[in-house]
Amino acid sequence: LASYLASHTLQMPTFPCHECSMTFNNMVLLKRHALSGTCEGHQKSLDESRKLLNREEYKFDFFNKGRPGSIEPGAWKTSGIDGGHHSPGGLGSLGVFFLNLKHDDGVIVFKEGTGQTPCDYFCSLLFFKMGVSCPQMRILSPQEHKDLLMTLKDVLFTAVGAADNLQEQRAQNAGGILMTFQPGFTLKDPRSSEMLRSPAGHVLLEDIGRIVALDMFVNNFDRSPFIWDHEGNANNLMFSIDCDNVHAIDNTTAAVNDSDGISRYTDRVKCGIKEALSGERGPHTEKLIKYIETWTGITLTDGQLYKLQSGIVTMANRICDLDLMKVWQDTSAVLSNETSLKNATENDVNISFLSTVQTAFQDAIGKN
Repeated sequence: LASYLASHTLQMPTFPCHECSMTFNNMVLLKRHALSGTCEGHQKSLDESRKLLNREEYKFDFFNKGRPGSIEPGAWKTSGIDGGHHSPGGLGSLGVFFLNLKHDDGVIVFKEGTGQTPCDYFCSLLFFKMGVSCPQMRILSPQEHKDLLMTLKDVLFTAVGAADNLQEQRAQNAGGILMTFQPGFTLKDPRSSEMLRSPAGHVLLEDIGRIVALDMFVNNFDRSPFIWDHEGNANNLMFSIDCDNVHAIDNTTAAVNDSDGISRYTDRVKCGIKEALSGERGPHTEKLIKYIETWTGITLTDGQLYKLQSGIVTMANRICDLDLMKVWQDTSAVLSNETSLKNATENDVNISFLSTVQTAFQDAIGKN
């Protein structure tokens, strides 16, 4: 019996401390250990937490002193990152991170990957091809994305903790893109009124018209109220500090999927284009006039309206002649490289919907 008991002795449960290598026979002893202040692992965790809470805020005027940095592969690693700023996005958006490179090498912009990233990249190529100033993008490889997030872990931001979410598993798996930084100010800034009243104002109004037409094509619905039912987001129209042009930011595509919705949408597109062709102040045009007046205090004259509508018509003609599949092929050639988006298809950028809208443009212009 003694031999049997010796060979079948019950093992008492042990309770490990998750902060160090010690184990205890019961929870009471484990709790005493955790509260004692003698656990080296626990003390290390507390020190790290205090360090995070006591971080300094990064001081830099990104929007008035920042200038564009290179987004070429390896550029940010060579320079190093001095500090950052998180700009929150609108409803449902993760926003973007402005990163100031060391040695006065400029500012670049990092954006987390989402299901919309293929659309964002497609629009980057499309807008550039159509002659509209917009951020250029480079999709990060999985390794470069991992390296960037690891670097940002130790970078100071203008608000403490602004980039802490980038260390979460979701962000680690999401991929991301780098974008060029555009110095300037938005339509909401009082300086935009001065720009539109300047000798270059007519050129700028044409730029806005061309952007509005492209927005109709891809259903980038949140920038202006032209054919959409809202007041518009004037922060997505930027004026350059160093040259007289309007810069389109936050560009993407959004498909309308049901047949009735597509029909209603294309009817609005045709109506908006026909108003621009005829020079009339129709219901869509009036919304655009009010949008500009709200933020700049400028009530457009007939001459200014003509320039705005000329921009719409010029871009509408270019959209009619666009080789849409070529833009997708150029997009796919990049996505299929060593990126987190290598499995993206034309459905991910809404090519079928865009083709339908392109036909509506052709109908309105009279090219069908």
